Amino acid sequence: PSSESDACAQGSDSVLGTVEVPISLILPRGAQEIDRLEIIPASGVNAEAVTLLRSAHAPVVSFTAPGALGDVSNGQVQVSWMGSDEDGDALTYYLRYSRDGIQFTPLASGISETQFSVDLRQLPALIDGQGFFQLLTSDGLNTTVVNSPVLNGGGNLFASAGTDPWVEIVTPDTDSAALFGSKVVLHSSGWDLEDRALGDPAISWSSSIDGALGTGRLLTVDFLAVGVHQITVTAIDSDGQTATDAHLLNVTARLLPDDPTGAVVYCTAGTSASGCVALIGSTGTPSATAASGFTLDCTGVEGVKDGQFFYGANGRQANTWGSGTSFQCVTPPTRRGGVQTGIGTIGACDGSFSQDMNARWQAKPAHNPGAGAVVQAQFWYRDPQNTSNQTTSLSDAIEFTVQP
Repeated sequence: PSSESDACAQGSDSVLGTVEVPISLILPRGAQEIDRLEIIPASGVNAEAVTLLRSAHAPVVSFTAPGALGDVSNGQVQVSWMGSDEDGDALTYYLRYSRDGIQFTPLASGISETQFSVDLRQLPALIDGQGFFQLLTSDGLNTTVVNSPVLNGGGNLFASAGTDPWVEIVTPDTDSAALFGSKVVLHSSGWDLEDRALGDPAISWSSSIDGALGTGRLLTVDFLAVGVHQITVTAIDSDGQTATDAHLLNVTARLLPDDPTGAVVYCTAGTSASGCVALIGSTGTPSATAASGFTLDCTGVEGVKDGQFFYGANGRQANTWGSGTSFQCVTPPTRRGGVQTGIGTIGACDGSFSQDMNARWQAKPAHNPGAGAVVQAQFWYRDPQNTSNQTTSLSDAIEFTVQP
């Protein structure tokens, strides 16, 4: 027995302790009935031998409730029965429930009482006209099996296809962190009263930043973008009922040891109506005093479209932009660069933009974030055919530290 069982026994009113002894049975093969069963303690075990003899008559048992109509519409059922044995043997009962005549759920085992309260709302959903209670009655070696009338009814209990499943994220822990590119183990536990343990096809994973991640109770991913993800696991049972659980995961960038600016790209770029994905980058060193030398660039934009850089120093975010695929990755308030018209070809993804941020800060001292500031920047551009994104789209984002 476990330490918890020991503690429970010691703290109870029972004068009997928990005894654990090994037992070995040699049973005849085939359908031959067992007329005599002897349980003899092994050598060194301080216990008495037990002998069971088959009596001449099997128990007689019948259900008294539910009645012949089997109506269980209110969900609360007082199951009762009558049992007798012509030989006067003590009877024990094992009660179980079947929702469909195939799958069984145990309710009570080894009891001597002749009634048991059942809440059907806590059990696998009953299939009207197919489910029943089953009672196994034993006098020691004789067992009698009887079924209740078939269960049926109406009302709320029978209004849905079944109970909702249950699902929980085991890993990662909520509010945990991982480095960009590292393997993240997505582990879940899923259960349904009707389906029991949910298999891999019933479990799916998604990220608030990266979208669908895959399926399965256990999944490993190493492609999560930098940012704070809401990792969601969804379970769906065979009746189409769903359940979800979600944890937050902060994926942080890996900084190069020789890069004092800590420039890293994060978040997820949107896709334009023409299938273009605008990607941001940088060259040079951001400086609070230099007249030039730090350029933000954005490539992969549809040609001949207006756009502009915007930036802030209030941290990262990943808020959906419109109802499309873009995310606003810079936390307001933000400042904007001048509007530019990109080069490239109309309808092609060969457009690009650039902005020397050092030169802009020197030209507009009030906009200079100052040495030591951690700045986030992103690019916005017009996308007239993309109505889900407010006829605009956004690139991914970059974060860097301004040097003196």
